[in-house]
Amino acid sequence: MNEILIRKAKKGDKDAFCRLIDENVQSMYKVAAAYLKNDEDVADAIQDTILSCYENLKSLKQKIFQNMDDPNSDQ
Repeated sequence: MNEILIRKAKKGDKDAFCRLIDENVQSMYKVAAAYLKNDEDVADAIQDTILSCYENLKSLKQKIFQNMDDPNSDQ
C-alpha cells in the first residue's frame, strides 16, 4: 500500500484515490469472487466498496494503513 497516495487521497486528491483503487481492484475482485456467485454481484460489491472507501477516506486512521503492509500485523 502506498502511504503517500493514501495521504494525498485523504487530502482530496482524486487522482491518488483512483491510483489506489487501480492498484487494488484485482485483489478486491478475487475476494468478492470467492464469496459471490456471479460477476454482476462481484461488480456490485466492488462498486459499493469503492464508494464506501471514498466516503470514509478522511476518517481512515494512520495506524491502520501503516499496518497494511506488515504481514505480521494483528490488523
